[in-house]
Order: sequence, then structure tokens, then C-alpha cells
Amino acid sequence: MTRHYLIALMLLGSLVAFAQTADIRGSGDDVTASGNAFLRVCGKASMTDNEFGYCHGYVYGVTEMFAVGTLGKHVFCEPNKVTRGQEYDIVVKFIRDNPKLAHAATANLIQWAMIDAFPCPKK
Repeated sequence: MTRHYLIALMLLGSLVAFAQTADIRGSGDDVTASGNAFLRVCGKASMTDNEFGYCHGYVYGVTEMFAVGTLGKHVFCEPNKVTRGQEYDIVVKFIRDNPKLAHAATANLIQWAMIDAFPCPKK
């Protein structure tokens, strides 16, 4: 009986996660497409819980992906005590401060924002 309960719980969790993503995507703005789309959903003063979670989660995921960099070289050198909220604020500010770049893919903008905020020392 507990096995069936766990399977049902996993299915329910998957449905909830899908519904939350669909709610964000249903807004007509794909936050991954460009900085403009990202700001329309994620740059608002007031977001729904779903928007907040999706936007912050997206920035966190992309930041983690770029943190290691390629071929073992760091793309940016973020101090250990930087919070996820700070990372998010840095990205939103970077896009707002650089409207000429806002058409670029959001993942690129996140990377550029973090490089701008936390450049690695030159060797």
C-alpha cells in the first residue's frame, strides 16, 4: 500500500510542477527567449508565487550552469557568500541598465551580468 501511495504522490508532484510552468508559459512570454520577455514576467514589482519561483529558479539554474565554465575555467568568480537573491537582483539590474542588449537570449544575459558583477582576476 505504501508503494502505491508513493507513486501517487510522485505523480501529483509532477502535475503540480507542470501546472506551475504552464501558468508562467501561458502568459505569452517565454522568459528564456530574451531579456525583454524576462523583464515582462520577472521584472515586475509584484509577482505570483509561481512567477517568483520560476524566475528565481531559472536564474539559479543558469548561474550554476555557467559557474563552472568550460574546460575547467571559471566564467565568473562569484564570492562564496553571494545569495541567490543577490544573483537575481544583479541579473534584473543588468538587463535594465543595458537595454541595447535586452533582445539577447536570457541565458546569455545572465552570464554577462555575472561576468560584469564578478569578473575573475586576470593571471
